[in-house]
Amino acid sequence: MYKHGDVVIASPKNNEGKPRLALIVQADWFNNANPPTYIICLFSSDIYVELDFRPIVTPNDSNGLSVISQLMTDKVQVVRTHQISKKIGRIDKNSLLLVDGNLKSLMGL
Repeated sequence: MYKHGDVVIASPKNNEGKPRLALIVQADWFNNANPPTYIICLFSSDIYVELDFRPIVTPNDSNGLSVISQLMTDKVQVVRTHQISKKIGRIDKNSLLLVDGNLKSLMGL
């Protein structure tokens, strides 16, 4: 089971099944039920500072990132559980709060 805020390696079909770093953004109350799918946002190593709704995440020992990355909160997608190969880390609490706020704003919630 993966948790909200986990950094994972996922292979979404719309990315031709190539492994990509992603963040689990699905709420834990749903994850506790051993879901068949997870809602994720992909990371990108291409940084566009002008896209302020895409949080920039700096690598550290906890998150498992190897380069500064930008989280594409405007490209939310769903993957099946078997499309996630493993957890490599977890983003910090402040970054997760920023991601959650950006997702709420982008979705008009």
